[in-house]
Amino acid sequence: MMLAMTASLGAQTTLNDWRGGALAAPVQNAQFAQMLPSVAGEDEMSLLAAYLFNRYMVAAVHTDAGQEENLSLSYVGVLDPLMKKSFPADKAHKIYLKNQERVQETLSLMFRLARRSYPRNTRQEVKWAEALQHAAQQTRSRSPIAYAMPDKLFVQGDYVWADISFLVPALRMATVESENKVVLFEKKQATLEDFDNRLVSGGRNKPDYTYRWVKDECEYSSYVLGKHLLQTAAGEPERWQKTRLYKMTARPPKEAYYLRPAQGERFLLPDGTQAAKWQYHTALLLVLHTQKGDYIPIVLDAFLGDTETPFTLAQWLDFFDKTTQFEVTAFEQNDKIDEALQLPKEISPDGQIIRVNGHDYKPAPIEE
Repeated sequence: MMLAMTASLGAQTTLNDWRGGALAAPVQNAQFAQMLPSVAGEDEMSLLAAYLFNRYMVAAVHTDAGQEENLSLSYVGVLDPLMKKSFPADKAHKIYLKNQERVQETLSLMFRLARRSYPRNTRQEVKWAEALQHAAQQTRSRSPIAYAMPDKLFVQGDYVWADISFLVPALRMATVESENKVVLFEKKQATLEDFDNRLVSGGRNKPDYTYRWVKDECEYSSYVLGKHLLQTAAGEPERWQKTRLYKMTARPPKEAYYLRPAQGERFLLPDGTQAAKWQYHTALLLVLHTQKGDYIPIVLDAFLGDTETPFTLAQWLDFFDKTTQFEVTAFEQNDKIDEALQLPKEISPDGQIIRVNGHDYKPAPIEE
């Protein structure tokens, strides 16, 4: 299965113009991703069938224990259909029950195309129904879908320099942009004077203009990196035809406010200093199609490491407490974010105040 490459890099450009895929376990089954169906633009029943087929295939390749009750990062990619508005996650179970025969027919066809026997039996149908119920529950409780930390990560593997060398120019350009650009924030801030004026003329809130350097914001530095990788993808279609790019956000469980590292109270940066307490952390997940034909997930994270030496997914997960939840969505370019990223032309002598578009911006406070 080949990704549809997009040459234009306008609003909402995405490398993942593809539906219903799952990652392959490297070496175990290098051609696994090729068997998964593409259902872009199809009806609800086809989307349901593709989702169920993908979950089944991942479980069949990775383990004999059957499908996991909770969706972990071993299923990254299986939920791609749920990331699109066309997938009816909130009513998936009801649609399945009402159209069970048609969904089963579509599933049967998918299994035949994959040259595998169709596992139609009462036990499997119960598991499929439970999977769709779980999809609905996750959609109602959190959007996008949350993945749990896996007990055993089946989707893993290592890479060699030759697999990532063509990415280095994009990684370096992103680093330069992140070091020289700021992200601008504008917030309406009420003052005592505003309240006094409101008694006379209705008053108005005073805008509070702040900024952060892109390199100091995981959300925006990851975005800049992803944008440069998309540009590399457009120029290297042969190298990228089976590669997928995701934005991955780590969040604490619902009952907690801050992310917890695997050890200690705070995350350690590469220089050994402690990071501020994080309410979330964002990095890029890149699924490489290596020269050996394997599918290797790697993480690009300039905060916990060096983007020119990516982590394997397993290495990156070792930084986080086992209760961490992960949101994984296809990376997209966004014009509104691009507008918020600016190159300051005027900087005060102390390096604190910058002037952009006629307004003075001060550093945004770091919230603990």
